[in-house]
Amino acid sequence: MDYAKESLRLHYEWKGKLETKTRANAACKQDLSLAYTPGVAEPCLEIQKDVNKLMKDMFEVSDYLYTFILGNNVKTISCALFSPLTNSKKIFIPSNVLNIAIDCGSYNRLSFLVDENNQNYATIDEVLYNKDLTNLIFCPRTKTEIVIPNSVTSIGEIAFSGSSSLPSVTIPNSVT
Repeated sequence: MDYAKESLRLHYEWKGKLETKTRANAACKQDLSLAYTPGVAEPCLEIQKDVNKLMKDMFEVSDYLYTFILGNNVKTISCALFSPLTNSKKIFIPSNVLNIAIDCGSYNRLSFLVDENNQNYATIDEVLYNKDLTNLIFCPRTKTEIVIPNSVTSIGEIAFSGSSSLPSVTIPNSVT
C-alpha cells in the first residue's frame, strides 16, 4: 500500500483528520497509520509545496486554529481560505509573499503580521498596508480605533468592510 497517496486521499475525503475527537476509525495498525503517521504528514507536505492545495472547507470545522505561519515557498495567498473561521486568526506573512488576495467576504477576526523583509507588504498594529505605506489594504474587524499614517494616500475598497465595531477612524488629509 502507498501510505502517502492513500493518506492524502483520505485527508480530502475526511476534510482533515483530527478534531476534538478522531474522525478516523482506528481499529487496526493500518487504520492508525493512515490517520496519523504518516497520514498527517503527507497532507502537510503537500500544503508546504503549494498553499493553494488548501481546501476552503478544510477550515470549516477548525474553530481552534488561531495562528497561521506560512512557509517560505508561498508566493500568493487568498484570504478567502480563512473566511469560514470564526475565532481570531493571525496570519504571519513571510518575506517572499508577492500577492495577498483580499476579496469581498467576511474575514471575521483576521489580522496580519508581515515579515519586515517583505518587499510588497507591511503591517502597523496588525493593519495591512503596501510596503511604502501609501495604501491601506485591510483593517482587522477587531479594531476599535485606527489612526491612519500620514503617508497613506489611498484606502482599499474593502479595507473596512464589516468593521461595524470601529467607531473611530482618523483619516489624514493625504488620502484622496
